[in-house]
Amino acid sequence: MLPKDVRTAWGQFAFLAKPESASGGWGADILMSVRELQRATGSNEFSLQAFYSTYASRLAALHPDNRNVKPKIRQQMQVLRDNGVLQFLGDGRYRVLR
Repeated sequence: MLPKDVRTAWGQFAFLAKPESASGGWGADILMSVRELQRATGSNEFSLQAFYSTYASRLAALHPDNRNVKPKIRQQMQVLRDNGVLQFLGDGRYRVLR
């Protein structure tokens, strides 16, 4: 991969560096967890319930000052959706687009 290609790929996720969307690393932590779930299941689709059961406690440990972990996860899923990383399929289901 050429350096130009790496910069372009990296730039697609620049929104995670913005304080209003990353919220102290939440955005990057959610994306990392989505990628991990994607690798573990071998699927681009997942349910929010499966995400909660697998990652909510880990995210709570990473962000101990946040007492609203599940709402924060949903918020960051919306950020990823709004930035074209995820597609919301309805009924608590998501598809990874990129």
